[in-house]
Amino acid sequence: MWPGDLFNKNFGKYQVVNFGVGGDRAENVLWRLENGELKGTSPKVIVLMIGTNNMGFNTAEEVALGVTTVVKNLQTKFPTTKILLLGILPKKDAKVEKVAAANEIIAKLDDGKMVRYLDFGPKLLDKDGKIQAGMLADAVHLTHKGYEIWVEAMNPLLTEMMAQK
Repeated sequence: MWPGDLFNKNFGKYQVVNFGVGGDRAENVLWRLENGELKGTSPKVIVLMIGTNNMGFNTAEEVALGVTTVVKNLQTKFPTTKILLLGILPKKDAKVEKVAAANEIIAKLDDGKMVRYLDFGPKLLDKDGKIQAGMLADAVHLTHKGYEIWVEAMNPLLTEMMAQK
């Protein structure tokens, strides 16, 4: 759902493939990884954002376990690939506390080298911890402005990770 102008401008310099699937939960990603998705590839960096679609079905701990399992699976399949793990984004109908609890757990996967964690979700919130107007197109999906905030927050770390040997 990335706006083409932002995606091409910011990531066009890389050989990028977007495997994002709307509605995906951690278990869906795991199934695809176990059934050949990414087979035969050798990514330098994987940007992973998963978990928001599990929030309505699972506890924060279960969501974090799903994210952790995806990260561990990727590390096993791609031991030389860096992973930029993005925090679970807040959404209109989610409890901010539940998202924060899951993010607190998955943030611990950041080892400062092969897995880096970035949570830009707070940049989408107002001073009362609610989603700012104009950030979401619906209850979950970002607007163009929301994607601009994502790019601004992620680009420095992604650039750093891409430059590392």
